[in-house]
Amino acid sequence: MSIVVIRGPAKTPCGASGSLTPSLHPAVIASLVDSATSAGKSLSIRSCACVSELVDAIALLDRERPEVVLVEPGAGLDDARVHAALRALHVPFVEIHGDPPDAREAELHDPPPNRLGVVHGFMAQGFTLGMAWALDHLGCADCGSRYHVGT
Repeated sequence: MSIVVIRGPAKTPCGASGSLTPSLHPAVIASLVDSATSAGKSLSIRSCACVSELVDAIALLDRERPEVVLVEPGAGLDDARVHAALRALHVPFVEIHGDPPDAREAELHDPPPNRLGVVHGFMAQGFTLGMAWALDHLGCADCGSRYHVGT
């Protein structure tokens, strides 16, 4: 797999009712898939119901070795285990915050050098910008585009 999207929980307790972050709209998922496949990349999306599941999913990434990861930590950003897992991650990642315009979320403290950047954007906007950043990192920013503006 080339690009992985990992979404953290909206609430921290595992098994709590409504603990998953709101689902991405099918049109957003289709757009992300189209962007990845146009660039010749595969895309995997995983939503985690609790912090421990998010930590385990991040740890698995070093074994699976995707080319780049889009991480929306959600409520997991408040947990030291998520910070430690992201610092231990060797795969390049983009930190995404799907925060509403009136409530900007905090970012990862003391980020590791493999963090490509941080995107603050409300839902679709954040994931679209994050995908663009990931494809740019992979040298595929213009892949799949019918138009090229250059000199």
